[in-house]
Amino acid sequence: MTMWLGTVRNSASQPPSVLPSPVVPAGLVAGIFGALAFLAAMALDLALTRRKTNDLRLLAGLLPGGAPHWPWLGLLMHCVNGAALGMLYGSLRKRLPHPGWKGGLLFAVAENLILWPVLLVLDRIHPEVRAGRLEPFNRPVPFLQEVWRHVAYGVTLGWVYDSLSQSSFAPSPSRASADSLPDVTNED
Repeated sequence: MTMWLGTVRNSASQPPSVLPSPVVPAGLVAGIFGALAFLAAMALDLALTRRKTNDLRLLAGLLPGGAPHWPWLGLLMHCVNGAALGMLYGSLRKRLPHPGWKGGLLFAVAENLILWPVLLVLDRIHPEVRAGRLEPFNRPVPFLQEVWRHVAYGVTLGWVYDSLSQSSFAPSPSRASADSLPDVTNED
């Protein structure tokens, strides 16, 4: 039996059975690339505005004892979040009205707006905000920073996802039949 990114086939040329969709790996990878683009956009806007609105510090500060370890803990949490959202995007991709970067952009901006009310609560209870190491996010400039960061995430997510989906990274049943997949069985 051979497995290739979600497709299983028997060596005896039996019809393939489909496992979890290959959109999961593409969504996961695209989500991580999007998360890195978000961080690049954040680094730029933090340098330009000199505001205390670092998302890595925000995320790490949510965990008890996480504040002192915010650079690496926040990075880990941010990348896991980006990957999870990328997988969600991959599962919803065919239901979105636009392909490519436009679809990713709409998805990321919608996610930002849907989750924005959570910041109303975090601004009041987050230990880093209360200690003054982060400023409240529910203000005009931080809001625009988050929109800019989510634009970077979404455009990258959509572009990378579609690029991976159209490449050999994630063959779809319509583009690749089971017979065209390599047989990597180990028959000793």
